[in-house]
Amino acid sequence: MIGMKIWLRPLMKVGESVVAEVKRNPIRTERINEVGNAVELYVLAELEKAALTSGRPTPPSGRKKTAGYPDLYAQSGDDYYYIEIKTYSPKTVKSSQRTFYVSPSQDFKVTRDAYHLLLAFSTEEVEEGLYSLTGFKLLDLYGIECNLKLEFNASNKDLYSEESGLVIEEE
Repeated sequence: MIGMKIWLRPLMKVGESVVAEVKRNPIRTERINEVGNAVELYVLAELEKAALTSGRPTPPSGRKKTAGYPDLYAQSGDDYYYIEIKTYSPKTVKSSQRTFYVSPSQDFKVTRDAYHLLLAFSTEEVEEGLYSLTGFKLLDLYGIECNLKLEFNASNKDLYSEESGLVIEEE
């Protein structure tokens, strides 16, 4: 964890700068779920200001994806960090709603050994459709305990196409 300790100060400074910037310029959006997407961009900008090599992780296909774990990476020398960005409401911080998940993928963005961190920003609505940040938490995901949810699923194509062989009748 030596690399982790070296990185605490720059990552804490990134978090502090993001909170200060969003307090000065709150995020306007119709859906609270979109606040996290906006915060990601602030974090990326602050990682760059901190002169850290950073960006969106690239899976084996080479296609940059914004969805899925992890959101960002940062690197300094040989130390590599995957960073997940989350926003949360202090009102629901103790709820049991699902907040974090990782899904298997043929094109997974985790491609190397790294520290896995989560930067979680406390969010408040200052007026309708206008959101600010009140603080943040930096989490080390190494010891996270997760539940496994097995699921069978099918797409619309899987269900409704002629090729599926499932349609009995159609009008």
